[in-house]
Amino acid sequence: MNIRLFSLLFASTSALAQTPPPAPADLPIPAIPPIILPDIASKTPAQIAFENKLPSRLDPGNGLRIEPAHCEGNTLISADVIQSIDSKSAQQVKKDSVLEIRADGSGSMVTEDTVLTVNADGSGILTRDAAGDTFTLNVNADGSGEYIGPEGTISADGKGGGKWVGEFGTITIKADGSGEWIGGDNILTIKADGSGEWLAAIPQTNNGDGTGTHGVMATPVAMEPWPPAPKVGKFDLFKPFAMPGQVCGYLISLDNRVLFDFDKYDLRPDASRVLAELASALAEIRAPGIEVRGHTDSKGSDEYNQTLSENRAKAVQQDLQNRANIMHISARGYGESLPVAPNEVDGKDSPANRQLNRRVEIFVRVQ
Repeated sequence: MNIRLFSLLFASTSALAQTPPPAPADLPIPAIPPIILPDIASKTPAQIAFENKLPSRLDPGNGLRIEPAHCEGNTLISADVIQSIDSKSAQQVKKDSVLEIRADGSGSMVTEDTVLTVNADGSGILTRDAAGDTFTLNVNADGSGEYIGPEGTISADGKGGGKWVGEFGTITIKADGSGEWIGGDNILTIKADGSGEWLAAIPQTNNGDGTGTHGVMATPVAMEPWPPAPKVGKFDLFKPFAMPGQVCGYLISLDNRVLFDFDKYDLRPDASRVLAELASALAEIRAPGIEVRGHTDSKGSDEYNQTLSENRAKAVQQDLQNRANIMHISARGYGESLPVAPNEVDGKDSPANRQLNRRVEIFVRVQ
C-alpha cells in the first residue's frame, strides 16, 4: 500500500489543526490513496510449490532470482513419484504433494500448506496456510477477485473499482472515479464530478463547481474540483498448469557481484549469509539433481572466460557441500556461451546487460 500518501495526508491534517486557517490557494487537496493488488497469481503452480520449500530464509533481493527451468522430454526423475499420463490428463503423487493436470491447463495442486485450483480460463482459488504467510486469493476470468491475507482484505471488480480494508482503514473506489476513505478520525468522500467532503480536524466541502467551504464555520472559498480516485487494476489470472516434462526444475540465479570480486573466483566474505541460507534450503528439498553453472560476459578470450566460469561454479559447489549434506551436486562452466541478454545493443556496449550475463546459476531438478 502507498504508505507515504497516508503519512502525508495525516501529517497535513495534523498541521492544519495547529496553524491559522490558510488562504484558499494553500488548502491541501485530499486524495484517496490507490489500491495496490498483490502479485501472487502470476506465479506458476510449480513455482509456488518450490518456493514454499525456500521460505523467508532466501531474500529475492541481493541479486538472487528464482525461475522455472524447462526440459525436453516427458521423463520425470524422482524415485518417490507415482505418475499416470495420457493425452488428456496427468497425475503426480509425491510424499508431500498431489498434482492433477488436464490438457487444457486446468488442474489442482495440494501440498502440506497450499491448495490451488486453476480453471482453463485462468480463474482459480489459491489458499496458503503457513506461519506468517496465510492468505486466500480468489480470481475470476475477468480479473475481478478477492485477496484475504496479511495485507488485509482487497477486492477488485475488474472494471476499475474495488475495496481495501487494512491497517489504515477502509478505501472504497468505484470505476467512475468516486470513492471513500475512512481512516482514523478522517473521512474523505469524493464523487465523480469532483465534489465531496473531507471530515477532519479542519473539514472541507467541495461543491464540484469551483466553490466550497473550509473549516468548522464552513467559510466559503474558491475550490477546484478534487481529482478522481485512482482506478483499481485487475488481478493477474493464474497461469495454466503444464503437462509433465515441460517444467522439470528451477534456476536459482545469483549475481556475481554478490559472490565474487571483479575477475576473481574466491568467494567474498559477505557471500557467506546468502550461501548459508541457500544450502539450508537446498538440503530440505532433497532434489534428485543439482548443477552449479558458471557464466561470464563476452569480455576477454573464450578460453579465459571458460576457465573463470568453471572456477566460480566449483567454488560455489564446494561451499554448498561444505555447509550441508547435499547429494547429487555438480559444477560446470559455460563461459560466455549462454547469455541471458545481448552484451551489445545497437552496436554499443551494454554494461547493464553484461552484468546480467555475469552470473552463477543453480539448476535444481525437482522432477
